[in-house]
Amino acid sequence: MGSPELRWRERRLIDSFRLTAHEYLPPHATDWQVLMVAQHYRLPTRLLDWTSSPYAALFFATEDVSKHNEEGLVWCVSRLETNKVLPASLRTILAEEERTNLFHQETLSRNFPTLESFENKCPADALLWFEPPSLDIRIVNQFALFSVMPRVEGDTAGWLAQNAAWHRVIPIPSRLKAEIRERLIVMNISERTMYPGLEGIARWQRAYYGGQPLSGQP
Repeated sequence: MGSPELRWRERRLIDSFRLTAHEYLPPHATDWQVLMVAQHYRLPTRLLDWTSSPYAALFFATEDVSKHNEEGLVWCVSRLETNKVLPASLRTILAEEERTNLFHQETLSRNFPTLESFENKCPADALLWFEPPSLDIRIVNQFALFSVMPRVEGDTAGWLAQNAAWHRVIPIPSRLKAEIRERLIVMNISERTMYPGLEGIARWQRAYYGGQPLSGQP
């Protein structure tokens, strides 16, 4: 599928989600705000979910009990190193507006009001990291970060493969997944905390009564 088709589909998804989910979004939500909320509810977007918490990363690597017979992976990336190869204009924004190693949603919205302006102003191979505001309690509890590239067809995995020194992949052996889950639950890292609200309670009880070992009582 070519990029014009992907861009069209992405725009339709964003506009449709904004229309039908408006009561769950800030007033006059920007493309970036819509993307962040949609991503957390598993609508396909160009964003990639990351976390600054190693415990949250382990939770997601071991969450699906049906894959406990498969090796898991935790990807670790040095944002400081990837920022060094940002275009000069983006490094200037980080230095002058953020004074940190992360973009913020407000800064992206101010400099790139739409995804189309983001694509037009940034080179295709840029990789940006940004910290979302607390639009949703999931974002808070999951210690969420996002990465994004200026093209909807951007290949982050391929980009990282070309810059292997800036990331590493930690394997999670299948034989350890159940034990890791148990230890995380003792530390209060479970569906109930990662997916706050009724969805988290339902996920937690489904795991418990579905035969997945969980500590304590549901």
